[in-house]
Formats: sequence, C-alpha cells, structure tokens
Amino acid sequence: MTLFRIAIPLLAVSCASVSQPQAAAVPENLRVPPGQTMLLRMVARGAQVYTCQARTGAPAVYEWVLKAPDADLFDVRGEKIGRHFAGPTWESADGSRVVGEVMERSAAPGAVPLLLLRAKSTEGAGALANVKYVQRLDTAGGVAPPVGCDREHAGMTEPLRNCREAQIVAALDELKAEYDLQQRSFQLVEIAGGWRLVSRSEYA
Repeated sequence: MTLFRIAIPLLAVSCASVSQPQAAAVPENLRVPPGQTMLLRMVARGAQVYTCQARTGAPAVYEWVLKAPDADLFDVRGEKIGRHFAGPTWESADGSRVVGEVMERSAAPGAVPLLLLRAKSTEGAGALANVKYVQRLDTAGGVAPPVGCDREHAGMTEPLRNCREAQIVAALDELKAEYDLQQRSFQLVEIAGGWRLVSRSEYA
C-alpha cells in the first residue's frame, strides 16, 4: 500500500482582462490556455482502487487496472469540502460537480501521473459549476501494486490509500491470518522486507 495525495487546482474561465500567472513548477503541457484564472485549490486524500483483470488482447496476461479514485477533498485550511470518485468526478459539498476528461499527462516518479483535464460536464450552481479545466498536481503514490495479480486473483480489488506503516503491517498480519484460517490455495508471506501472495505448496 502507498500514499495517495493529490493537490488539485480547479480553474474556470475568468471575466477579468488579465489572466493569473501560472506557477513555474507546472509542466508546460499541463498549463491551461491563456485567459483562465484559478477558481479553487483542493487536496484529495484517499485511495486509487485497482482491479486485477486479464489484459485486453492478451487473456493469459493479468494486470492491475484502475477502477476508480475514492478520496475526500479538503480546502487549503484542511476542512473537508467534497469528494472525488469515478468519472473522474469532483463533487463539492454544495452539490455542484465536474466530470473531467484527460487532455495531457506528465510522469511523476513513484506516483500517479500529473494531469490536465477539461471539464466534460458540470452540474449544480455551486463552487464547481463554472470549472473549465482541472490540474492534478503534486501527486504522491497511488500506483498499481507491482505483484499479486494473476488468474487466481482475477476480479480482486486493491485500494491504495493513505495509511501509517503500523496500520499497514497490522492489516497484513490480519489478512495473513484470515487466509490461513480459510485454508485458501494461496498465502501471504513476508519476503525480503516485503509481502507477496504465493500459492501453497500443496496447490503448486
């Protein structure tokens, strides 16, 4: 499990004659068109949920595929103001929402990519009603698990969410005990400082 932290400035068309300067840290391909001003900055904290499934065109190969984000949205003061879910959709506590469509992306080492999205649709009359673009910036973690997806585990989901190390270890120990108790054909073992799902010898 890894961290999933994404800072999301939401931008809308401005009525002002002068556009707001964009931060130099934003990759060139993720910058919004001229004439836009920042409407709202939010931070998403939660999970990227992946599903284990056969690769399209190669049914014998299995891989983790993003199912949906599942996160809460917070303002710059740390107050919860909405949620982020499939679509991708950002929904404000006032009922307004925006559904995005990816335009550009930029790689982020060890994390989900940075994105520039256009608003595909909006609803409501609140804070997100006039959003035109969304930038997903400053990502940390949330990438698909490197192992654990094969034919035996097809359909299994794995939420990668923000947890402390002690919580993760406790959860893994509990999951290991559950698999042993249920006498599953696979087991969770600790190998070289990490954890791996392996077939039991009697089923190998």
